[in-house]
Amino acid sequence: MASAAAKRTRLFEKPIRLYSPEELGLLHRSAAQITAELRSETGRAQYLKLYSDYLRTDTGCMSLLRNSGSPFASHLGTRLYAVDVKNQFGSGSWLVRKARNSWSADQSDEQAFQAMLREVRENTKQGREHLSDVIRRQDNLKRVLTLFDASISGGSPTDCNAKF
Repeated sequence: MASAAAKRTRLFEKPIRLYSPEELGLLHRSAAQITAELRSETGRAQYLKLYSDYLRTDTGCMSLLRNSGSPFASHLGTRLYAVDVKNQFGSGSWLVRKARNSWSADQSDEQAFQAMLREVRENTKQGREHLSDVIRRQDNLKRVLTLFDASISGGSPTDCNAKF
């Protein structure tokens, strides 16, 4: 933990597949302490605040995208995937820009959504180096989309913590 603190890294916030053997050992040794902290009154309160903030900002981003026009106005998948990419990569603005620039009146919103999925699979470092993970996330997204109605609008656009 001291070396992570010295490097100002947030060790437990990176994907576990990227951990070194030393970092995996540290995680294993820390698991009981992490669990106890999360189950404490303070830990639960902090987690619930983080989760509430996440929902507020991400539903705000969904609403911001919905209000931004095609292909996001009427296609839940395009909005949800843009927010998922933002959460995964730290920014989804490049994907949103690409979707807007490539969308035309001759293209359906579903075609724009499929183009967004292809873009991440074929033209990102993550897609090239971890294709099975990208496909797994995209398949999960498609399953989630079957559970919701396209009218879901999200929260306040002013709560979005990203620029699309």
